[in-house]
Amino acid sequence: MAGAHDLGEGVRLRGDGPDPTAEGVDEEDHQGAPQPVVGADLFVALALGADACLLGRPHVYGLALDGTAGVSAVVDNVLAELDLTMGLVGAASIGDITRELLVEV
Repeated sequence: MAGAHDLGEGVRLRGDGPDPTAEGVDEEDHQGAPQPVVGADLFVALALGADACLLGRPHVYGLALDGTAGVSAVVDNVLAELDLTMGLVGAASIGDITRELLVEV
């Protein structure tokens, strides 16, 4: 699916790292334990034009720990982190998230 990023299978777009672009995902990101999905990852994926973002395994971990309440908690936490990230950059809605809000460092 064009424009979708799976953020829970060890592939991560690093909005808080040195290269917040799709090109910043290197071979090391595909190896080892999956990185936790955070709202900043969703923000970067949306800013790069993603139509959808998949959580991958994190919701399954929530299910294993606390059933449907665990899944709900995982989704709520990721969305709260996305909301925080949006607030920090002044994006009032998902539509306000654009590539121009990403800064290459």
